[in-house]
Amino acid sequence: MMRTYPTNSPEAAGRVLAMAVLSDGHCSAVELETLRHMKAAERVGLSPAALHHIINGLAQDMQTDTPGDMPTFDRLAPPTRDALLNGITDPYLQMDLQAMAHELVVADGHLADGEAALVNTLGDRWHSHHIHIGSGDGTA
Repeated sequence: MMRTYPTNSPEAAGRVLAMAVLSDGHCSAVELETLRHMKAAERVGLSPAALHHIINGLAQDMQTDTPGDMPTFDRLAPPTRDALLNGITDPYLQMDLQAMAHELVVADGHLADGEAALVNTLGDRWHSHHIHIGSGDGTA
């Protein structure tokens, strides 16, 4: 069961950032450095320590919901995806989170299927204008 946070809260926004970091099934040092560099925690009203706590909590929740290897975003059950994304309804916060998520998923120079699925889902769900991006395997 996923942790719940109030709608549009710093914690709900932090969870979307956490999902961007974990969307490919692992958390890389480059992604953590990108979070720090873009001051992502501060932009959503969290301390860096609080954001790291949310990342760790989401990783635990994801492993509890999907035993075995850390699941990627594209392998999460639809209700789990919905729980992650329904916590943000403010369109300005959605735009900022979508931009930060995109920066995070491309930070390591490789776009995994889970990362592409997250960015595309954010654009579809939050009705923003975006270009669908494919994964690194040559498919779109």
